[in-house]
Amino acid sequence: MTETAVAVINASAIRHNLEQIKSTAAGCRIMAVIKANAYGHGLIQVARILPDVDALAVARVEEGASLRVAGIGQPILVLEGCADFAEAELAAEHNLDLVVHERSHFEMLDALPGVMTAAGVNHRVEVYPGTEHGFAFPERPAYVKPAAERHWERMLELFGRNLSR
Repeated sequence: MTETAVAVINASAIRHNLEQIKSTAAGCRIMAVIKANAYGHGLIQVARILPDVDALAVARVEEGASLRVAGIGQPILVLEGCADFAEAELAAEHNLDLVVHERSHFEMLDALPGVMTAAGVNHRVEVYPGTEHGFAFPERPAYVKPAAERHWERMLELFGRNLSR
């Protein structure tokens, strides 16, 4: 006998969970990570259930663009950044914020800030040599405490700019 898994989306449960988070983290801003089609629950459907979060995060530029086309207005952070200049332009067109963090981005790095500035994309480009994803954990050989502290300071600034009330 073959069974098929089915996900039933309960909007009330999602809203309830958000209220629990808000009460537990009173005064904090909230960014809902809804990448991978909201973990299989429906990207646009879940975004529409969460109009009260301060920002949304997705994995890919295309996900963010589809949210904009659907009328979602919150700030959207693209966690994987862009794969090429065409994606950077798409991100700018849809007012998406990008994380630039992997080696493939380095090939675009010299030109990327100018392209992003010209397109009006909110960005900051910093390179932490020898690291993956923009920083290193203390257990890794590439860890440099001042760089790691600077990274977290910049990340908190980014969240503050994008999640300010």
